[in-house]
Amino acid sequence: MAFPDTVVLAVHQETLRLYRHGRHIILTTLGFVEEDALSAQDLKQLLLRSRVNASYDVQAAYDRNIKGIYSAIIEFISQATLSKGMPQSGRLYWLREANRHIVEAIKDSKHLQKNLILMDTSQNHFVKQEYDKIRLQITELIRQLDKLRIQVKQSGSNEINLLSFDIFKVKIKDQDQQMNERIDGLIREHKVTPDAGTSLINDSAYMYAIKKHLVAMAETIFIVQQDKITDAQREMVLDENELINTMQSNNPGLQRKK
Repeated sequence: MAFPDTVVLAVHQETLRLYRHGRHIILTTLGFVEEDALSAQDLKQLLLRSRVNASYDVQAAYDRNIKGIYSAIIEFISQATLSKGMPQSGRLYWLREANRHIVEAIKDSKHLQKNLILMDTSQNHFVKQEYDKIRLQITELIRQLDKLRIQVKQSGSNEINLLSFDIFKVKIKDQDQQMNERIDGLIREHKVTPDAGTSLINDSAYMYAIKKHLVAMAETIFIVQQDKITDAQREMVLDENELINTMQSNNPGLQRKK
């Protein structure tokens, strides 16, 4: 506690450890073997060969591998006596937020699990296809973020700044809008029942929340430790509507078809 940089480093390392445990829980909940999901194997082929494990207890995994570490990290941060003017104090704040995002992503994946299990063997092709997209999109994002983490670690320099994460935010927002449009179409065309459509809408919201939490977490813990992230830098990051408008104006191909 006498060395602020060491305090921050310790919290950063434990937050990474918490993320590794959380990543494993989320991928297992989605029916993927972590090693395969993070490999170079084709995700769509992995999806075809995978099945959601109905016996996997997300709550037990959380209690065993997340709860204790998370509590210890929060307690450790609360004991750090750093003045608000110190850059390390700001870093600890964002690390605390990163831990919260990891935990929230796990909780949202638990909410998803029930319908993932039910729909994994659904006879309705359209319903199963949408739930497979939920599984695929979350796993794809985790794989992309892991590649980013490795890139930062291997480069040894801060080649990636906060604005680099804007592309992830644009993509997940666009995916969310596209899924909602597809669900509306399926209900309107009587390809799924209103009940199934409602479940899809709720679960697509869980997927969107998981992806937002993962990106928010990565913004803090995947950027090299030496980088000082200030409030001013974070204020430069565009909000979702600004991102979509900017990206679409620069690239008309990104505009969604009506």
